[in-house]
Order: sequence, then C-alpha cells, then structure tokens
Amino acid sequence: MLRRKISMALAVAISVSMLGMAGCGSGGNTAVDTSASSAAAGTSSTSAPQSSNEKVAIRILTRLSSNQPNAVAFRDRVKEFEDKNPNITIEDQSIEDEASFNTKFKTAVASGDVPELFQTYGGAAFGEYAKSGVAADLSADLEADKTWSEPFLPVFENFQFKDVEGTYAVPYEFFAVALFYNKDLFKQIGAEPPKTIEEFEAVSEKFKAAGIVPMALGEKDVWRGGHLIANLIDKKLGAQKNMDLADRKARYDDPDMVEIFKIINDWAKKGYFGDKPATYDNNAEKAMFHSGKSAMHMNGSWYVPEATASPIADKVGVVPFPYFSDKPDNQNVWMGGAGGAFCISGKAEGAKRDAALSLLKYTTSVDAFKYYQKVQKGGIFPIKMESDPSVVDRLTVEYSNLLNSAEFKAEVYSYDPLPTMSDKVRNEIQGMFSGQDPEKTAKNIQSEIDKNTK
Repeated sequence: MLRRKISMALAVAISVSMLGMAGCGSGGNTAVDTSASSAAAGTSSTSAPQSSNEKVAIRILTRLSSNQPNAVAFRDRVKEFEDKNPNITIEDQSIEDEASFNTKFKTAVASGDVPELFQTYGGAAFGEYAKSGVAADLSADLEADKTWSEPFLPVFENFQFKDVEGTYAVPYEFFAVALFYNKDLFKQIGAEPPKTIEEFEAVSEKFKAAGIVPMALGEKDVWRGGHLIANLIDKKLGAQKNMDLADRKARYDDPDMVEIFKIINDWAKKGYFGDKPATYDNNAEKAMFHSGKSAMHMNGSWYVPEATASPIADKVGVVPFPYFSDKPDNQNVWMGGAGGAFCISGKAEGAKRDAALSLLKYTTSVDAFKYYQKVQKGGIFPIKMESDPSVVDRLTVEYSNLLNSAEFKAEVYSYDPLPTMSDKVRNEIQGMFSGQDPEKTAKNIQSEIDKNTK
C-alpha cells in the first residue's frame, strides 16, 4: 500500500483533530435538566471485577459533558456503574467544546498521562496511537466476552490497521445511509419502493411522468454527490473496491469506475435529481421531500429524528439503498460505519485497566444502548438489538431492523492515504452535474493521485 510515512508529531496533530471532529452519531438536540436525571434502565452482565475490593480511581475523557440527551444518558450510566462498584472512583474530565477537548487530549499524550478511558473517531491517523501504545489492544477482551462483543455490528474497521494487529476502540456511535421514501407518492404511481437499481430507474420514470421529482439531490453541498457515488460503488463493485482504490490496485479511470460516473451523469440528464441540482443545497432537497415534491430522499441515520418531526412523518418509509440486480452479493453492503468510540489507555495496568474495561463494557452493552435509545427517544446504534416501539418512534424501529445483516463501508475516499481525495472526488462530481463528461471526471480524479505518487 502506498502509505506516506507520518512522523509521530504530525500523527498526534492529525489524530487529535480526528478525535475532536463532530461524529455522525445518534446524539439528540433537546436539552435535559440534569438536576433530576433518571436512573439507568435495565441491568448488564458486565460489572466491575469481583476478584478484589481494592480501591481504584480512573479518569475518563470524552466530549459527552453537555445537557444533550446522549450525553446525559451516558453520564447516567457512568453514575450507575459507580453506585454498583463503590471501590471504583471515576473522575470525569470530559469537555464538550472541540478545541478544548483537543488541547486537553494533546497535552495528555505529550505528557504520557492519558486518561484510562478516552474518546476517538478512529481512522488511519489513529493507527499511530495504536502503534505507539497510547491506545490499548482490546481484541483479546472482545474475544473473551462474547456476551458483550457479539451483538456489535461489523463496524470496527476504523480501529483496526494493517500494519499493527489488534482492535483499539469500541464504537458507541454509528451511521448508515439508506433510502427514505414517501409512501403516499408511491401509492399514487402504483409502485413499491425499489429494491434494485433497475426498479429505481423504473419508478423514477413514473414519477417524472407524474410531475414529481424522483429523488432530489442538493448537490450544491458536494457531500451529497460523495454519498451517492459511495453507495453506487458499494452496490455495483463491492466493498473491496474501496480498498483497491486506496491501495492503488485500482484506478478511478478504470472502465468499471467510469461506468459509475456515467450512471450518475445519465440520471442527472434524465432529471432524476430535479432541475439543476448543483444550484440547491441539502436543506432545499429535504424541503422538497417534506413538501411532497420529491418522492425519495437518500440520507443517513442521523436524519431519522428530522423525518419523524417533519410534516410527512406518518408517510415516510425507509429501505436500503437499491442494489444492482446482476450483483446480488452486494445488496447488503451499506455506506456506513462507526462514529465515536472509546479506547483504553495503553498504559493502564492492573486494577486500573480492569476498572476501565468494566466501565467500557457497562457503557457499551446492549442494556446501555437500549437506555440511550430510551432517553433520546430514538437513535441508531452500532449494535444488534430490538427497539421498543413503545419507547421510540416507528421509523427508528424500521431503520434498526434493516441493519442486522449489513456490511458497512465508509465513503470511498475516506480510506485513501492522500488527504486531498475527499475534496477532489466530491468537487469533480459536482463538476459533472454542471456539464463535465464522466470520462473527464474520472481522469481528473485519477490525476490527483498520479501527480502525488510519482
């Protein structure tokens, strides 16, 4: 793999930035009064080790310090853990503000005194922390406790690296991109939501004939095209294609990739995304869906709360992004993955490591995620569990049920060692919406790699 050698100092800077970035998780938006926070619901099979009553103190550093529902629910769980394990004292050093969090973590890394439990968003640069021992390998712990580890969805790749063995974090946030649709509009044209790309194209033609935009796409926000191509690559070429492009075993101007660009270009010319999609943004796109002007809406799990609060809440359904009928093996490949995750310090030993691991299990167990979902009144999490329809909304239940057999891959360029690839791919796709031909788009993207790897 053509990986550039990153110095440790640069790795720390890059990784800290990644640790503090906003995650695509399941956080809520409504403030909660912490003066009377409820006790955590349910029990967990994971608790502090019973072999010793030794007094031990550990520290945690996350960004879950606000009065938002996700942060309140997490702190509830930590408090319950302390109540059940009086020999363990937890010092919560968490800071919500990104810059302050980054500064505090960077200082801890530089001093060699990282809190026993800390937050990360993973990624390639985080691998430097794995190699340097800042984060501990948790693979043996996950293997030893199947009750804890088996319910997790397969979203650990952000915390696993080719050049160092092990798993270095456990996810607590999650995202995946699906296809939302207006049930009434589908009834109007007498069709079911599409399972395949071919069905997507067929219903799109029917919607066009009825004067309805099939799937508005606010490509003024370039990440919309980025999400679209990620889904098409996953469904047409499979999960491995992402890695082959990053490892330079494949090229963006290969015929199979040019075909993907041609599909997007063809759909745009046919009007599947609406009129001049590069001139309006994601907010306008959602407004079209909520007003019944667009029949389908590609978006992530973070959109579920907005959908349930929209004027068409009772009309919104959700299905996986369609797959190609000649590639059925790829139908369960989703664009998605872990958001935030928790690590244990590589320097934590003995009773401190045992306590940190027990807290990690307690805050990432099935019971914990059920409690988080209850407090937030929804949310999609990185775990297989049955959502209680008496506690959360219908769409959350439907969305969660789709994920149990899925395989997840992030956007194709997120695996690339070249940091400019995210902007390059997205901007070139936007250019295609403005008239650039698919072959030129593919060539321009590949040239970014070629000029930086000579």
